[in-house]
Amino acid sequence: MPISSLPLELMMVIFSLCVPDELDSLTYDMGWIGFSHVCRQWRTIALSCVELWSSIIFSKSKWTKLMLKRSKTAPLTLRVDIDECFIYKRMLPVLRSCFPRLRALHVAGSRSQLHLLAGEIQMMCNMPGIVPRLESMTFDCTFLTEEPGCWIPSDMFQNSCSQKKVSRSRHPYLRHIEFYFCALAWDSPCYENLTNLSLINIPEIQRPTLVALGSILYTTPDLETLSLAGAVNVDGMQRVSWKASLL
Repeated sequence: MPISSLPLELMMVIFSLCVPDELDSLTYDMGWIGFSHVCRQWRTIALSCVELWSSIIFSKSKWTKLMLKRSKTAPLTLRVDIDECFIYKRMLPVLRSCFPRLRALHVAGSRSQLHLLAGEIQMMCNMPGIVPRLESMTFDCTFLTEEPGCWIPSDMFQNSCSQKKVSRSRHPYLRHIEFYFCALAWDSPCYENLTNLSLINIPEIQRPTLVALGSILYTTPDLETLSLAGAVNVDGMQRVSWKASLL
């Protein structure tokens, strides 16, 4: 059976399966949209497949605007490497426009840029009628040059109308968090609903003790995957283990 005779729905499924699942796997050549350049039939199918256009790497504003348009109302995956100030300024209007349907966000930048972005996210969470729908969030402080490390504001998803007793409702969809060279306060309610947590190369001054890590695990009953690399205060772990052996 020639591939051109396959049902439209099956072709769209095949196309969508070629989009990388992981944000780290998204490449700037965006090779998965090559289906739209094969022939007229494939282009028509590709333009109807919103999944092909909903994983966006913010680099060239022309592509970003085009993909936002073609993705229609589909949930979005957005990756941004903020290596220069002007890229950050160009990104903000895009982030504001697509925030209500943003499903996954991967941002790499300096400490000051990540702090600014966290402030923007908090402002957007407080916009009338906006409920954060982020399921996956990755912060990578790739340009860390200052001490004492990079702390992501713990109230990033706090809604001004929320109260502590309903803190879980501030970010009801967030399930996956990855931090590289940065961290969120270890008592933040953002950890509560997680199923996946990765802490990689956390600056030593920010690393949690075993007690703090245990507190996070205690408050995340749905956690399925925990990835740690250069993320725990080893000295603290040794002290806690020694004390525990006395009980």
